[in-house]
Amino acid sequence: MVALYVSDRRGPLQKAHIPIPGGHERYLVSHIDDMQALVIVEHAGGFYNLYLSDESGLYFSLSLNDIVIEALYGRWQIDLELIQGVNGTLIANQYAREDAASRASTRRTVISYDNGAFWSGILPPDEDLNGVPINCEPPNCTLHLQMDTSYYARLGVYSTESAPGIIVAHGNTGETLNSLPDLYISRDGGITWEQTLAGSWGVNLADHGGLMVAARDYHEEESMELRYSCDEGYSWTDFQFINHSITVFGVITEPGHHTTVASLYGGQWRRTSSPFEWIVVTVDFAAIFSRPCGDSDYYDWRPWDVRTESDCVLGSSITIERRLPQVCCLNGREYDREFDFRICQCTSEDYECDYGYARADFNSPCVRDNITILPNPCGDGKTKTYTASTGYRKIGGDVCVGGEEDMYKPYTADCCENNSPISSTTSTSSSTSTSSSTSTRTSSTASSSSTSSSSSNPTLTSSSSSNPTSSLSSSSVTTHTLSFSSSTTSTSSSSASTSSTSSSSSTSTSTSSTSSSSSTSTSDTSNSRSTSTSSSTVPTSTVTATSTAAKSGPTPEVDRQRSEGGDGDKVTALAVLLGLAVVTTGVFLILFFVVSTKYRRVRQKYIRVLTSAEPDLLTLKTAEDDDSPEAVAPAGDDDDDDKPLLM
Repeated sequence: MVALYVSDRRGPLQKAHIPIPGGHERYLVSHIDDMQALVIVEHAGGFYNLYLSDESGLYFSLSLNDIVIEALYGRWQIDLELIQGVNGTLIANQYAREDAASRASTRRTVISYDNGAFWSGILPPDEDLNGVPINCEPPNCTLHLQMDTSYYARLGVYSTESAPGIIVAHGNTGETLNSLPDLYISRDGGITWEQTLAGSWGVNLADHGGLMVAARDYHEEESMELRYSCDEGYSWTDFQFINHSITVFGVITEPGHHTTVASLYGGQWRRTSSPFEWIVVTVDFAAIFSRPCGDSDYYDWRPWDVRTESDCVLGSSITIERRLPQVCCLNGREYDREFDFRICQCTSEDYECDYGYARADFNSPCVRDNITILPNPCGDGKTKTYTASTGYRKIGGDVCVGGEEDMYKPYTADCCENNSPISSTTSTSSSTSTSSSTSTRTSSTASSSSTSSSSSNPTLTSSSSSNPTSSLSSSSVTTHTLSFSSSTTSTSSSSASTSSTSSSSSTSTSTSSTSSSSSTSTSDTSNSRSTSTSSSTVPTSTVTATSTAAKSGPTPEVDRQRSEGGDGDKVTALAVLLGLAVVTTGVFLILFFVVSTKYRRVRQKYIRVLTSAEPDLLTLKTAEDDDSPEAVAPAGDDDDDDKPLLM
């Protein structure tokens, strides 16, 4: 049995809460940043599930069942990819639930556009490379991609911050993943895909994504040619980079992808008659570009959430400058991509299930999972209020503000009004005082009893529909109204020797400027059992008392108390108004600080992504000696300036 502990910003280690029935065999931290942690947990029997944390990193919720993970070459390989350059997009492979135990060939690929809150299959292209219709209809037929545990794992799912929106991967269409992949490309962050090359290829990008270079993968036959594209893979051009065939093991470019230089490394490893020799060929593609790009060669592109049909992704709308695909112009080493973003208002799409809550499917509301044992915030008997969950929490990394935010955020509930706060998503309290009286009873023994219950904290009254677990976007939303009130209930009873009198009830109201009290009145001429309930309202210090007594009007004593308490009420009311003004100002300042902090965090994140420092140029030369073949340019006109240059 193992446990996971988390430290936030070098604070003390705290135990993480993960809703898992039974034991935990292993934890694998896939990704962690200042907004969220992605952890894969091994269950008994070798099953692995993906869990996402809240911003604190302490409370996790289930994101994806049966994720594919294997131990290969002494390392754990996980079929989970965070797409670079597009915020919140994840791609993963999972076993089909019905065949997960057998580990049969039932791997399928799913994609999420909101950091793992919702998953769906990848939409297949309408036609293949030759324009022939594929006839693949979701949900039974989708696009599946080779990832880290696959035989064709060297490329995996490839994306880079230098080319936002461009994703390249090997895969196939069908019900499940197979071993006959072709090369697919997405130009819109994973929403739509297109088959761009047949077979297996090594691919890399250059010139800030304006150039793509591909060479036959080592799983394929040897080759002396590569292919390049300056229009995001819509068309490809062949180029002979060596005068004899070699097996290419990789295509590399400078970190940051700022230049037009690409290097290919490989050798003739299939030939056993001679010692293996590494060959590295460096090619400069600057000559293929017609001219430097101008302002008119760019357009604004926004990541899109296909599920919500909105450009608000994780609470913000990002506008990114991209080069027009059909314009084969040079971005250049000094190109600085422009971007802009705005904060969106919160909607239901910005929230996922909180710890201890789950959905039956992707479109169902979040309800208690009946498995997770939530900590009891009122268990010590001293806590009067606690922070209760609505069953939802903001998705990790989401920065939305306003809108429907108040409907989903936690609220303050009263322990005294709900002895089992962990069993439901809402807390209901009543601020109505109740008085009762009982009929006369006879007894030979005098007895008395009293019971009191008080609360001095603000209580939260709930008004809920008949189905509190339905979608919060509908009209049956559970609403919570904060009522600053406290109630004090006092009950007394008495009985004496046998007598018979009439009983009646009267209600009197008294005001006090100094204290709130409760009183119990019992008629000394009756053998009746009387009950009185008094309530004091904060902050006006007005006390309402209901008692059982002789039926009569207000007494002179009550009138005197009313007259003396008037000035005190005015002073108290003025003090309360000033206090409320101070509290309101403080809440406003806190909200302003939270919003500004999130705004700076998001801005700094994208500035780091899109304005990173340029590394030094990686220069690789051809590995040559007297016995190795020389790298030569293809036959043709030596003065042709529009061809790539071998270095």
